[in-house]
Amino acid sequence: MKNVRLGMPKDRVDTVIDGVFAIVLTLLVLELKVPEGLSLQQLPGHLLELAPKFEVYAAAFTCVAIGWMSHYFFASVIIRTDFTHVALNMLQLLFISLVPFTAALLGSYIDSPVALAFFGLSAAAYALVGTLNWWHCTRGHHLTHHALSDTLVRDLTVALCAYTGGWFLTVALGFVSPRVGLGSAIVVLIVSFMLMLVMQPRIAAAQAEAESAPDFEAEQDALQVA
Repeated sequence: MKNVRLGMPKDRVDTVIDGVFAIVLTLLVLELKVPEGLSLQQLPGHLLELAPKFEVYAAAFTCVAIGWMSHYFFASVIIRTDFTHVALNMLQLLFISLVPFTAALLGSYIDSPVALAFFGLSAAAYALVGTLNWWHCTRGHHLTHHALSDTLVRDLTVALCAYTGGWFLTVALGFVSPRVGLGSAIVVLIVSFMLMLVMQPRIAAAQAEAESAPDFEAEQDALQVA
């Protein structure tokens, strides 16, 4: 029992996070308004004019989806929570909840560096707080099982730092050319998706290894008592 570390169950934290992400994903589509009062001949041209909004919607949806996916994967190896972990998660939700507004702003002013900066900074802030949250959880295996590989922790930390840096680069490039900045955002999202695809088997293996450890049930029981 000497390896057992007390903490609080994290089920309620995950439930709140899932709910907020579901709402944010739903709100994104509400900015796509159905055109009214157009003739059949005018409709194709109007839809073509809406192409930038659809482009931004796809980028924003992917950004939020990757945020939820990363939380799902990272949370799978975090077995308890504390005040700092909860507070950092709430701060992440503050920034991810801004995405519907920043996406609507960018969709309406797609050639504005300021609009792209608002969109990119909301994503960058979410990623930065997520990186700090991961560091807090894994330092000394504070909120993770001690069987979690240091190599996996390091690789995931590097991936988070790269993702955060990619968004700050997007903001910088946006002031050179908003279109280049948006293209950079799309590249960041694609690369991040591919990285998660590659890392997911390692995260699943780490979770299975932790659950098979002799003291895993003892830690879970301690959390239930706490």
